[in-house]
Amino acid sequence: MQIGDAAALRAAAAGAATRRTSAGGARFELPGAARATSTATAAPLTTLALVQLQELPDPAQERRRRAVRRAGALLDQLDALQLRLLDDATAPEDLQALARLLRQRAEASGQPELDALLRQLETRAAVELAKLGLDVFAAG
Repeated sequence: MQIGDAAALRAAAAGAATRRTSAGGARFELPGAARATSTATAAPLTTLALVQLQELPDPAQERRRRAVRRAGALLDQLDALQLRLLDDATAPEDLQALARLLRQRAEASGQPELDALLRQLETRAAVELAKLGLDVFAAG
């Protein structure tokens, strides 16, 4: 259904409000008072519903969070490797930590762009380790 004229809609709503007040008898109420009362009684239910919704784990959101955490960890490791390479002070434990992180296979996040970015980061890390002569999938 399309509503073509907003002015006609407002006029119809005003007419309905007039009919409701005249049909109910001569009663005076402040419009804000009635709304405040109904809002006050509905607020606890709404707040409770929001809390319950927040407590329910969303599997898609959890997968995305894990993928973002993994991407952040890969970026941190690559950044640390870059700084160590610039200082000419690569530590074997840093390389092993990056290799361990790559061996941990992550599940798909459900977002193709994020998954593609994660694959690119993993490829970059594997290339950097291969340049240094470290086999990513070797035990260790």
